[in-house]
Amino acid sequence: AMVCDAFADDDDDDDDDDDLVRAAADVTKKFFGYDDDASCFAALGEGPGGVPGDGPGLGTWGYQSCTETLHQFSADTKIRTYRFNMTDQRAICEDLYGRTPNTTTLTDTYGGYDIPYVVSNVFFSNGLLDPWHGGGFLPDFFPDVKNNSFCVMPNGAHHLDLREPNPDDPPDVTACRAAEEAAIASWLGVDVGEAEKSTRVSQQQGAISETQQQQQQQAIKS
Repeated sequence: AMVCDAFADDDDDDDDDDDLVRAAADVTKKFFGYDDDASCFAALGEGPGGVPGDGPGLGTWGYQSCTETLHQFSADTKIRTYRFNMTDQRAICEDLYGRTPNTTTLTDTYGGYDIPYVVSNVFFSNGLLDPWHGGGFLPDFFPDVKNNSFCVMPNGAHHLDLREPNPDDPPDVTACRAAEEAAIASWLGVDVGEAEKSTRVSQQQGAISETQQQQQQQAIKS
């Protein structure tokens, strides 16, 4: 709601780029807890390589970038201009971990865009509001794949379909989530309705067990 409010507060119907940048800045300030007295705030750490979307640096993501998931991204926008340089990133990885990045590791190991043809019972979902969807498995590119399922959500953000259902979910996200449930149920050979009933029973049993445990602890204290 906070994000929507920030973009909806401007009564000017002719929103320009400056208005959008100001709204985005307001959301960012609130998210990081900065008040209006702060002149600036530290950006998210991206590692010494400064690669957008994580990159070589300290920590698990930084190490993974140095071994198998180094994203060779460049950008040229009003907000940021960045040119990826493999030589610089390689030097950082070698200095930090003594490792040389291999940008084809995942493709060599798992098959890259051949994956849908060599695996089965996989549901590939992509939200078009997620910048990562550009590298996703989209159904138009795999028209003859039979053993897997695909779903594209025009109004889906980053793995929104995997989050807890919300009344404000866009219809395409709700539909994709239902398709995922149906696909998984078919793989398991169960009816979706029966699976939902089994889940509710398990949740009820868990709640009863928790209540019994609390009662036992209370009896011990007494």
